[in-house]
Amino acid sequence: MDAWRITKDKPSEGFWKGILKDLGTAGIILGLVFVLTMFMGMTLVLFFIFRDTLALVGSVIAIAAIPFIALFGILLDRLLLTKAKGKKMGFFSSMEIEPGLFTKSYRNKFIGQKLTVLGIMVAIGVFSALIAGILGIIPAICCILLSPIIYPFVLLTITAPAIAWVYFVYASDPYEPEPRALIIIGLLWGMLSTFPSLFLNTFNDTWMGDYGLSTAVVSAPIFEELFKSLGFFFIFSQIRDETDGILYGSAFGAGFALLENFLYGFNAFMAGGGILFIFLITFRSLFNILGHMLGPAIIGFLIGAGKQWFVIDQVNKRNKTGKALIFYLLVLPVLVVIGYIVSVLNHALWNFIAGIGNILTFIFISIPLGIVQWAVFLGLVIFSFILSTIRYNRKLDEHRRRNPFSGVH
Repeated sequence: MDAWRITKDKPSEGFWKGILKDLGTAGIILGLVFVLTMFMGMTLVLFFIFRDTLALVGSVIAIAAIPFIALFGILLDRLLLTKAKGKKMGFFSSMEIEPGLFTKSYRNKFIGQKLTVLGIMVAIGVFSALIAGILGIIPAICCILLSPIIYPFVLLTITAPAIAWVYFVYASDPYEPEPRALIIIGLLWGMLSTFPSLFLNTFNDTWMGDYGLSTAVVSAPIFEELFKSLGFFFIFSQIRDETDGILYGSAFGAGFALLENFLYGFNAFMAGGGILFIFLITFRSLFNILGHMLGPAIIGFLIGAGKQWFVIDQVNKRNKTGKALIFYLLVLPVLVVIGYIVSVLNHALWNFIAGIGNILTFIFISIPLGIVQWAVFLGLVIFSFILSTIRYNRKLDEHRRRNPFSGVH
């Protein structure tokens, strides 16, 4: 590795400088949320006028677009992101920390940076929710008159928790930190995936009831999990292990939940004012965001695990050609289908229980189920971090054997 590479790639970014960059990333996400909530608002107005026609046309376009989304994602991934990989650390390119430059203090600093951003996002979310709640004490007419003042706080309230969840996962990725730009792309795709899901769920709502089917239990899990997971086509080459897969899957789910929270939060504000808004967004921030993250995170975990076992030799950095062929032709489709089925069943179960609408069900079933989802998600993140730590320690041992006087510790 030449001196230029060492100078550029050395993980020497200051603690607060890294936090400022992460907060800049959060600012970009907030700007995207503002634009997309405007589009979502216009879409809802059009639905109010042309509901059935718009739902039908939008559904046809959404289904027809699936192969084109996949193809565009593959091309973008192969032509842009794959070429960026391996270059100096930057906004779009990722970097594996070289063994000669890695220290435990770097790892602790990286994790501390991401968890600090998480804490800042939680504080911003709580503060914004309280302000929005106070300003919106009186529902409907108050919200309309004060909307220019309330809206920024509503925007922060629905955005900050999603970013906090993503940065929790981001903290578990110190060995090959994913570029901030791809985290933004993941969240952006998650937000965009709400639009085809909205069209399809609205269209299916026009006929499923006639057959005794619930749109929330049948249509929403199938199509929402599908469109969220199409985002993997855009960043497939960037997934090298389980942690990468969980991180990107979580970004897709958090982005989707973010715009969905906007829809539910807006309705809550208009129907019950700021107090109802606070209760609803608090519950959805604690459970629904994670519920939307869990499905794609499971798929991402399986993709990352498959790549580790069949494609990537972490120590020698060689492609296992024979195993790779088996992985792409056989193992990968099976893993993705298994992950998708699990995510759909989990989503359907949550929506089914939520649809009962009973306070006892909410207390004794919904909340415990949410806690189980927490446990599964946290277990995946921790397990992936342990696996990546074990693999990196092997690389450090190999580096020590080859360079006994390197001073790596």
